[in-house]
This record gives sequence, structure tokens and C-alpha cells, in this order.
Amino acid sequence: MLALTTSASSQVNDLFDDFAVALERMDTKSMSMHYNMPCMLLANDSETAFTDYGRLEGFFNRGAYAYRQFGIVKVRHEVRMKQEWAEKVFFARLRWHYLDADGHLVYHCDYNYILKPDKNGAMKIAMSISLNERERMQAWKDSLSPDRRPSIM
Repeated sequence: MLALTTSASSQVNDLFDDFAVALERMDTKSMSMHYNMPCMLLANDSETAFTDYGRLEGFFNRGAYAYRQFGIVKVRHEVRMKQEWAEKVFFARLRWHYLDADGHLVYHCDYNYILKPDKNGAMKIAMSISLNERERMQAWKDSLSPDRRPSIM
């Protein structure tokens, strides 16, 4: 692993700052544009490859619906690690914090990302790996009284 240059480090920060804004606004078109094509989304129990921005946006639309059901209206992120794996391949580990309208934490989860600049040099996500989102979301849902549980899951 190589030391991250100041420019690459800044690009990683900017990418996730912009992505967090799009996520909070549930701007699924903008969210999808933060990815390279093709891209891969991985989790413990699933893997999905996308070769088309429209299909990725559709996937994010389904997720946005679930977030609204959970009362999530604010999103915060914390970049926990950044590394350069090769000249044009980068790694980032983030913790996402999902909050309700009052600013109370709904749940948080962790993701790993593999990043690569696109043909214009803009940093993009090539692969996102959910480390524990489904489990954290389920634990939050289970902690609610039955009458407050969202119907989506």
C-alpha cells in the first residue's frame, strides 16, 4: 500500500462529502453518478453488478423508499481510513450515521469502498461493500415496539 497523496486524499473526501449530500436529499440520480460503470455492490448475503446508471438509480430508489419508511432524513459520514492500493486504485472505509428529523441516531453502519478515477480523472466508486448495514438496520427495527416498526424490511 502506498501513502495517499494530498490530492487523492482530498478527492476521496470530496467524493463522500458530495455522496452524503445526495444521499441525504435522496437524489438517486446523483448518487448513481458517484459510481464508475461497471460497478459492484457487495454484502454478506448478496452481490449485485451494475453496468447501467439507470439500473443503479432504480436500486437506490428502492433504498430511498426504505429510508423514508425508517424516518431517516439526515445522513452523516465519517471517513475512517483511506489508502492507495495502486497508482489508480484506492480504498476507503466509512461509517454512515443515519438520523431522524430530530437529529437522533436511527442506526449507523460501516462500508468499505474501492475507488478509481474515471476517464476524466474524477474519483468514483467501483465497488461498495456493506459490512453490517442489514444487521444494524434489523437490530434497530427489532428494538422498536411492534406498533412503531416500519413495514419495510
